[in-house]
Amino acid sequence: MDEEKKQKIEEGQEDEDVYTEEGEELLTENDEITDIEEGIMLGYEEGENLINCVQCKKELIDDKFIEEEIENELYRFCSEQCAERFAKKKTSR
Repeated sequence: MDEEKKQKIEEGQEDEDVYTEEGEELLTENDEITDIEEGIMLGYEEGENLINCVQCKKELIDDKFIEEEIENELYRFCSEQCAERFAKKKTSR
């Protein structure tokens, strides 16, 4: 592959065609996965294991959640109300 085309592909100005020898060559040249790429792949692969509020099952985003220890177990909730409801149910058993 000529250097100009390779440069354009690396800069995102052109798309690589993996069905040609040139495209395949480019893929195998840079086949290491960065830490960021690995994290993205793990997040995608484990998408069904996203953190949800234990009480209402709402998806918890970023660090906007409440952690409570109830009966020696750590739980995450979307709000104080959900934490209180869950604690009442859990301790009333």
